[in-house]
Amino acid sequence: MCCGWNCGVAEGQIRTELLSTLFVGVLVFALAAFVWFKNPETHWMAAAILVAALAVPLCNGIRAYRHLRHLKSLRLSATVKITQ
Repeated sequence: MCCGWNCGVAEGQIRTELLSTLFVGVLVFALAAFVWFKNPETHWMAAAILVAALAVPLCNGIRAYRHLRHLKSLRLSATVKITQ
């Protein structure tokens, strides 16, 4: 995963993935809010949009966050081994 020379690049890509996940989440929330206020009699449709459209970005964001934490722990353990 991280050989030492590409840790910064991998961390940058994961952070970009997290940022895009956040952007998609905000966009979906805005769409659901628009549907909620535009059609007050169909609130279920806004809820369905939130559930369906946020499921993939949320799963992707959780995976990216776990990878970032794992990458940081690898970086920390490599630093500890070097200093010993």
